[in-house]
Amino acid sequence: MRSLHHSRQHGLHLQDDLQVVAGAELQQAWRWELRPEGQREQLVVFRHGRADEQGQLEVRAAVLESAHGRGLVYASRAAGGQAIGYYDGTIVTPAEYSELNEDTGLRHTLRVGRAWVNGINP
Repeated sequence: MRSLHHSRQHGLHLQDDLQVVAGAELQQAWRWELRPEGQREQLVVFRHGRADEQGQLEVRAAVLESAHGRGLVYASRAAGGQAIGYYDGTIVTPAEYSELNEDTGLRHTLRVGRAWVNGINP
């Protein structure tokens, strides 16, 4: 699996299963990091512990290149309904979504639960 090789290459341990994390912690932006910065292929890393300490790092997913472009790939097993991360941005209505284009967030808008979230400029 490429995400396993990618995590070893950057000195991060890849667990078999994702750890359970409280929903409020998933929404704390300081916990999330892309490693290595500025590269086309990266690991999505979640920081456990407190903001003022290194804490335990968990690889949640990998951003990898494919024949179809870049994609997000699970790095560990996750159970149905288990939160693997969060997506931040502006909530848009279905009507607003239908008006989006490449410059205003069409490719950056995801359906999260019942809401549409435009993450182009979080």
